[in-house]
Amino acid sequence: MSNNNKLLDKLREVITKKPALSVAGIAALFLLLWGAISILGGEDAASSIPTYEVKKGPLKISVTETGTIQPAEKMIVKNQVEGQTTIVYIVEEGAKVEKGDLVIELDSSTLSDNQVDQEISVQNAEASRIDASENFEVTKNQAQSDIESAELNYEFAQLDLKKYIEGEYPNALQEAESNITLAEEELAQAKDTLEWSQKLYEEGYLSQSELEKDQLSYSQKELAVELKKNAKDLLVNYTYKRKIAELESDVTQSKAALERTMRKATANVAQAEANKAAKQAEYERQLAKLKKLENQLAATKVYAPASGTVIYATSAEQSRSRFGGQTEPLELGSTVRERQELIHLPTTKGFKVSISIPESSIDKVKAGKPALVTVDTIPNVVYTGRVTYVSNVVNAQNAFMNPDLKVYDTEITLDNGGDMDLLRSGMSCTAEVVIDQYEDAVYIPVQAVMSVNNEPTVYVVKGSKTKPRTVETGLDNNIVIRIVSGLEPGEIVSLSPPLEQASVVEQNFEVLSDVSEVPEADTTGNQGTGSETSEMPGGNNQGSEQGRGQQGQRGDMITNLDKDGDGKVSQSEFSGPENFFSQMDADGDGYITKEEASQMQMNRGNQGENQGDNQRSEQDPETRYSTTGSISDSGDSSSGPSGGPSGGMGGGMGGGGGMPGGF
Repeated sequence: MSNNNKLLDKLREVITKKPALSVAGIAALFLLLWGAISILGGEDAASSIPTYEVKKGPLKISVTETGTIQPAEKMIVKNQVEGQTTIVYIVEEGAKVEKGDLVIELDSSTLSDNQVDQEISVQNAEASRIDASENFEVTKNQAQSDIESAELNYEFAQLDLKKYIEGEYPNALQEAESNITLAEEELAQAKDTLEWSQKLYEEGYLSQSELEKDQLSYSQKELAVELKKNAKDLLVNYTYKRKIAELESDVTQSKAALERTMRKATANVAQAEANKAAKQAEYERQLAKLKKLENQLAATKVYAPASGTVIYATSAEQSRSRFGGQTEPLELGSTVRERQELIHLPTTKGFKVSISIPESSIDKVKAGKPALVTVDTIPNVVYTGRVTYVSNVVNAQNAFMNPDLKVYDTEITLDNGGDMDLLRSGMSCTAEVVIDQYEDAVYIPVQAVMSVNNEPTVYVVKGSKTKPRTVETGLDNNIVIRIVSGLEPGEIVSLSPPLEQASVVEQNFEVLSDVSEVPEADTTGNQGTGSETSEMPGGNNQGSEQGRGQQGQRGDMITNLDKDGDGKVSQSEFSGPENFFSQMDADGDGYITKEEASQMQMNRGNQGENQGDNQRSEQDPETRYSTTGSISDSGDSSSGPSGGPSGGMGGGMGGGGGMPGGF
């Protein structure tokens, strides 16, 4: 046992002297010492569960990151010349300049040649614009003349129709009727004459020839009446209809001709107007290009917008970039692109700190939080400030260079106090953002807390047994987590939750066993077949094997939720969150089958392992080991940082799987 205590004392000494030691290093060192303890003590490593005594005392929740010193306010001079240009003159970096001084001059030879060519294009465009304008006026006059002529023809056709209906036809009809009346009267006279002649002939006063003459005259008069009536019928039934149809057709044709003329005139005028507008637009475009070239020529000479000290933008970018050294410094002959930052001119004596907050800590760092800043080249001086900006999006450059490293740009404005004159733009520094401080807080290692039924739960050691207890948690600093209520100082909690309960946590959304029904775990470490087959402490692999074994139990979930007995679960039968139902319903048919449930579990298991690796790679070693409570006072257990989704270091040492570090 004395050897065990010596080894533990050695581990405390290493962590105390090297707080920035990585998680992997601590884990490896702990496993080596654990193995040594097991060998020297003659004990099996799997026969005990690591525990921790609940502490109460000062606790600081903070996030520490490295960054660079930047001017608090500055004016940025950018290249306004399109494309790529070459620097032919640049003021020396660090030089003091006044407002209006020439600081950079870019090559303008190509722009000068383009300006001459553009002036010629403007003259040609102006000539085309004038020609199109005159053609538009001619086309508009011709269109008006054609429309007036077509309107006159249409009006004449209407008048001809009206003249025939109201004048010519009534006259012809009246004449035909008059002719009929006259012929009928002549027929009546001829009839009277014939009747008289017939009497005279019968009495012998007229000869046969005279009678026949009167008969012939009557026949002629009778035939004349028929001819007059036929002429009227011809007029009414044929001549009138034909004339009306002809005149109405003339009206229709003249109206259609008028519409065609108007449409054609409108189209010709529109085309001429469009051509005029196009030529005008082309002229304005060419003129704008000329003015743009003139502005580009003026932009080749860059003047200081304010007085200040010249700082090359490339130097500022390299000093604050995690991948510095990739941008060439500005000098004569350097090629610059459009909108590229060229020079920074600080306008005040104030400074700010640019840092990058990892994704695991972004929910803690908010604007207004106080910060302590130390500069590498200025020892024994601590600057104070506050967080003034936290980006809402991931840093695109870092995400492109390393997709697994997601950081958010953050700025800290320093208070204008202390030795501000010692600061220089681009200095490296370390910023500690204080999230919260407690003078008297109860805390335990983060890996001692796990989620059961969406409630933070710890396992309190009572003799040789452990019992679950729901607690209320506060913030954590990736090493220890504050306990608001549910634990008292001096109580002993297990750093390795039971494997049975850990496997339930991995089962996505299914109903968890009631905490009171979870069997008590023996502190001797015999936690089922999973730990019995483990050869060394840290049943991380065994826990993940058991988690994968739960895939075969998805059929039981389907059976429990399947109320109508059709072998699948509908949305009305589903008792979990709606987003889980849509995720598990892979084919979108509105039902969850056993195969879909098993596939969902397999996918989430793979995602959990990948996320655990990513979170461990993003955590900063100095932050995780900057507070007390790294090692418990008990001689046979120790604590470490949060295991994260896949168990982490806590699960590795305890054999019970980890817990989500967010609790």
